[in-house]
Amino acid sequence: MISGSVKVQLFEGNTELDLMRKERHEALMDIQRSLTKLHQIFLDMAVLVETQGEKIGTRSENHLVIVQRLVVGEARGRDFAL
Repeated sequence: MISGSVKVQLFEGNTELDLMRKERHEALMDIQRSLTKLHQIFLDMAVLVETQGEKIGTRSENHLVIVQRLVVGEARGRDFAL
C-alpha cells in the first residue's frame, strides 16, 4: 500500500521532471531560433557577395576597355583623355 507522503513525493518528482523538460525544450527552441537567424544571415551574405562579384566584374571589364583604348590610341599616336 502506498501512503500519502509517498504519493506527494512521486507527484513532486514528476513536476520537477516536467519543469526540466520544459526548460530543455525552451533552450532547444532558442537554439533553433538562433540557427534560423544565422542561416538567414548567410543567405543575405551570399546575395551580397554575388552582387558585388557582378559589380567587380563589370568594373574590371570597363577598366579593360579603357586600357585597350589607351593602348590603341597610343599606337595610333593620339592623345586619349578619360
